[in-house]
Amino acid sequence: MTIFVRTFLPESIRYLLVHGRVEEAGRIAKDLARRAGRTDIELVPPPAIQQSTARQSFRQQIGALRPILPTMAILSVFYFCHFIQSFGVSVWLPTLFVRHGILLSKSFKYTMMIFIAVPISQVLAMWLQNKVNRKWALFMMTWSGTVFFILFGASFIYNWAPWAMVGSQVIQQLLYNGVIVILYTL
Repeated sequence: MTIFVRTFLPESIRYLLVHGRVEEAGRIAKDLARRAGRTDIELVPPPAIQQSTARQSFRQQIGALRPILPTMAILSVFYFCHFIQSFGVSVWLPTLFVRHGILLSKSFKYTMMIFIAVPISQVLAMWLQNKVNRKWALFMMTWSGTVFFILFGASFIYNWAPWAMVGSQVIQQLLYNGVIVILYTL
C-alpha cells in the first residue's frame, strides 16, 4: 500500500505551494483538470511568502498555538471518547451480549450486524456534509449518536430485548462513526 501511494499518488498541491515547488504544483493541477475534462483553467502563482530564518523559542512556538488551543482540546476529548467507544465497547460487544444471557453464536451475529453499519455511516456522513453546514452536521451526528449510545447502555441495565440493544447500537454507529469522516474534511 505504501509503495502504491508513494509511487502513484501525487503530492498535495497545497504542500508543494507552501514549499515553493510552484511548477510541480501547476503540473499536477493541470493533470487533474485534464482528467476531469477541464482545459479552461488558468493557474495563478501564489504571492511570495517571506520565510523567517530565525529560530523561534519553544515559548514562541507554543504562543503561536494559542488561537487553536480550544479547538485542539475539544478534538482531543472527542477522540478520547471515540476511541473508548470504538475500541473499548465495540471490542467487548460479544462479551457484553453473553453476560446478558445471549448465546455466543448470536452475540457474534449481533456484533456483525452492528459493525456492518460502520461503512454505511461514512457514506451517510459524506452525503450529510454536502447537504448541511459541516458544523451542524457534526453537532447533529455527535449528539444524536450520544443519545443512542446512552440508550444502548440503558438497554443492558433495564434488560431490554436484543432487538433494542442491537438497534440502538446500529443507529449509534451510523451516527457517531460518520463524525470522523467530517472531521477529516474540515
